[in-house]
Amino acid sequence: MRTGILFLLTIMFLTPLSANNINKSTSKIGVTYRYDDAVTFVERNVQFHVFLNGEFDFNTHYRDTKYVDYYGRRTKTNRGVRIDRDFKGRIRRIGNVFVNYDYRGNVTRIGSVFIRYRRGQLTKVGNLRVRYDRWGNPFYKGDVKSQRYYNEYESCDDRFSIDINIGDVFDYDNAYFYRRDFRNNYRQFKEDNNFFYYRAKPNARIGKRSKVLKRRKSKRNSDNYYFKKPTTKQKIKSRRNK
Repeated sequence: MRTGILFLLTIMFLTPLSANNINKSTSKIGVTYRYDDAVTFVERNVQFHVFLNGEFDFNTHYRDTKYVDYYGRRTKTNRGVRIDRDFKGRIRRIGNVFVNYDYRGNVTRIGSVFIRYRRGQLTKVGNLRVRYDRWGNPFYKGDVKSQRYYNEYESCDDRFSIDINIGDVFDYDNAYFYRRDFRNNYRQFKEDNNFFYYRAKPNARIGKRSKVLKRRKSKRNSDNYYFKKPTTKQKIKSRRNK
């Protein structure tokens, strides 16, 4: 009997301590800060979140905090807001806001807000500039429109969690990409310096596979430019020109 009482008292003392530790660790690693690594602004009553890797989310009823994922198919929650897509499945219009992309699938314009990149990283949204330190941590300075960002990132601040891991990652020469099953169920919608991105088609039969696949680029494809080695004749001509 005495042993049982001591056991219950031990559990009562340890339980609040464990809960506090869990809350602290969750806050530190940024689990509850999904949109902290995004630049947020409102364009024609639609709230947009532009992420560091060129993706974006939008919310037509942001006062109700019901988000509509750019990669999802939850467009029914928009309650009458018009959403148009192109033949690649990318969103080109949300209400009266038109969306443009570059050849890699990164969003470059949302309404009146222009977006720029450098080496696959977000560098400017409207009048807001984004810079990075050598560890890839972002610095925000300026304002997109009327919302200002005064964040001067410090390495000790763990709230920023730069997460660009979307979907399952495969090697470039994975056999699945050469199968008919892949061609029938997926199509490419985005490209960056390191990966090709594929999204499942509507009504695709993919089983347990992810709706988004990342195909790691080969070394040749990952280079920004591919230079053909000069021939002996070309070398002689270049020397003569000097």
